[in-house]
Amino acid sequence: MFKRDLVSARNRWLLFVFLPVFLFSCSSTYRSSYTGSASRDGSGTTRKTTHTKEENRPSQSTDKRLVKKYVNPAKLDVYGCSFHGSPAVAARSVQQIAQRIQAQKIYYNSRELTDCSGIFHRFLREMQKTCEHQDFPSPKKYRSSRDLALWYHERGSLILVSDPLRMSHLIRPGMVMFYGYRGKKFDKFTERDLKNRKEIHHIGIVVSVEKDRTGRVISYKLFHGRSPGKYAAITEYHLRTPSRRNLPPFGNYDQPWVAIAPLVAGAVISENIH
Repeated sequence: MFKRDLVSARNRWLLFVFLPVFLFSCSSTYRSSYTGSASRDGSGTTRKTTHTKEENRPSQSTDKRLVKKYVNPAKLDVYGCSFHGSPAVAARSVQQIAQRIQAQKIYYNSRELTDCSGIFHRFLREMQKTCEHQDFPSPKKYRSSRDLALWYHERGSLILVSDPLRMSHLIRPGMVMFYGYRGKKFDKFTERDLKNRKEIHHIGIVVSVEKDRTGRVISYKLFHGRSPGKYAAITEYHLRTPSRRNLPPFGNYDQPWVAIAPLVAGAVISENIH
């Protein structure tokens, strides 16, 4: 009888000692499968590695941070308003407006907004149908190509071109191109040149761009009012390497490319978008 009581007491004591250890061990194992384990790096220092349930799933929060940092929609908005989205979507929008005006066969004339700057204003009018709250230049105050360049300059959106080849990455659909007088050569187009009434002579809108295998722009198509006897149209002879040596790179034939701006003043021009 006494021996049986002794065994029973010993079993109760063993249960009292080992049960908490067992329970603690089970709970630790369960927790470590989600919160991690200790490991050692090459320096011999113990380091805690954490793995939560959230981290075992695709990390949506991390993806959002990456999207915000690298694919920020604001940085894609180089065209503004209805041109939100990818550059491809913007290119289609620009092309559609240009094709609608081209189909009207509006011949070049300094009257009734049919010269190069007039055609540009007509393009803006088409944009205004869906961009009612955007700021656009008025033809009453900013009629000529030089006036339009100054309008963009006043709003901090005009980029003066010092090196056409090095700055060719800025040429993309929806950008406004400004050109100097025929045969004029600039070592560097400056703000002083911009304000000289004789320096800017032509304006157009980039419709599409062609690149080589390395991603360099090699040519682009331009929508513009052309010259007397011709109607506003999309032209494609704007080359990185013109057929004649005396022609400027990316010019409008012999008119040098001197400045560029986004259609919508204040829109972001991202260096990372090509």
